[in-house]
Amino acid sequence: MSLKRRLFNINGIDRWLVVSPEITLADVLRNNLMLTGCKVCCSEGHCGSCTVVLDGKAVKACITKMEKVADRASILTIEGIGMPGHLHPLQIAWMAHGGAQCGICTPGFIMSAKVLLDNNNNPTREEVRNWFNKNRNLCRCTGYKPLINAVMDAAKLIRGEIKAEDILYDPINTPADDPKTLVGGNAVRPSALAKVTGTWDFGADLALHMPEGTLRLALTQAEVSHANIKGIDTSEAEKMPGVVKVITWKDVPGKNAITGLITFPTNKGDGWDRPILCKEKVFQFGDAIAIVAADTEEHARAAAKKVKVDLEVLPAYMSGYEALAPDAIEIHPGVPNAYYEQGVAKGEDTKPLLAKAAHVIELTTYNSRQPHLHLEPDCGEAFIEEDGTLTILSKSIGLHLHHAMILPRSCASSRTPPAAPSATSSARRLRVCWAWLAWPATASRFPWFMTSSRTSPTPASVRPPRSTPSGDSTRTARSSPLNMTGGWIMVHTPSLAIWLPLARVSSWAPATTFATFAPRATR
Repeated sequence: MSLKRRLFNINGIDRWLVVSPEITLADVLRNNLMLTGCKVCCSEGHCGSCTVVLDGKAVKACITKMEKVADRASILTIEGIGMPGHLHPLQIAWMAHGGAQCGICTPGFIMSAKVLLDNNNNPTREEVRNWFNKNRNLCRCTGYKPLINAVMDAAKLIRGEIKAEDILYDPINTPADDPKTLVGGNAVRPSALAKVTGTWDFGADLALHMPEGTLRLALTQAEVSHANIKGIDTSEAEKMPGVVKVITWKDVPGKNAITGLITFPTNKGDGWDRPILCKEKVFQFGDAIAIVAADTEEHARAAAKKVKVDLEVLPAYMSGYEALAPDAIEIHPGVPNAYYEQGVAKGEDTKPLLAKAAHVIELTTYNSRQPHLHLEPDCGEAFIEEDGTLTILSKSIGLHLHHAMILPRSCASSRTPPAAPSATSSARRLRVCWAWLAWPATASRFPWFMTSSRTSPTPASVRPPRSTPSGDSTRTARSSPLNMTGGWIMVHTPSLAIWLPLARVSSWAPATTFATFAPRATR
């Protein structure tokens, strides 16, 4: 890789950087300068989350190679337009109108809108819409109307027609009967300030802050939609530079499966249809087959491509109608493709009514699958703290639902989460995002890939188990059998298996070694 020392003006300050012409502007901003307000989501220039201002123009930093960036170019990021106490009008308006919801797209939208208002500080709503369409700024949360409203009010702020206090909610001085009350009004989201300034850290941002020695994970994923797996060969991948371990289904103890969030008694399956790492079949495009743990993301990705999977490709059923065809193969063997039937109560026959109708229109409609357009990359971090707490950092759309996936057996008998340990209890603790869970267990050993050693498969040493106040033995920080899985981290105890959802990405760490990985988007 060729390197060159170059001068750029970044957020108003001249900076000399040694960069390769082959990497992207986003790589330089995020990895070299830690300007993580430039969010990389799609890596293909489609979503606009990485938008920055380059010589006065809105550009997608994730696809802009440094060879295309001129010497002494002026680069402006979200960190350079405002800060708490001195916010840009766009940042103020974004907070006032609730434009920063999840917040992953917020910096890109604001930087894109800044270029618009720099050239036209009195746009129409249609011009704002067209601008975001032209620049491919996508939002998963808002429906865009609050964003258009924010740009229109920001323009008024720039023109001096209104003041910030005219649109920002004041919880102290706002009368209870004011239209801007807390309920149904314009109260500012507590996280809004961090999100509009680009300082709110998402999973991929936290990954950059992990300490030296962090292991990075990459998945080997299915590139077909339906197939039988005849064999998995990891030998070549294991010889690749920087590889610590290649993990397959063989490394997952106990039940190599996860349960779904919603399982009804009337389902024709038991809910444990999904494997953690595919063993015998591929069920959908992108299924996790193997995980590579390596010293760098580049090494992990390169090795993941070297895992050889021998497949017998089966028919890909791309619609419900195809899956319900009489000759369709059971996707999950033993579970009918129509695994759930909804009872429908019908009224009188409609034929007489239709016969009397003045006009009858017949048509056949198809509804496409409607997945959420999530922009934030799937990413998670994990580590074991000094007090033995296993901490998992992961995004979640519903912790109350993921609790049922983490503790399926517990939740089957009780909807109440287990009590958090007291300050004097030595019970093993598990922290998942903002949720606390605790359980007693007996001492055992880590699998070898949980140790901090990069060269030896020797299990980590086990310290004598401590006792809880009740006398039950408890796992210590180095005695819990924590296992990496494809998309999950599993903590296995004699009484239950706990799967920690990391959205097809898992990472782990004993006390001295951490792991994390932020994969690129997959279809």
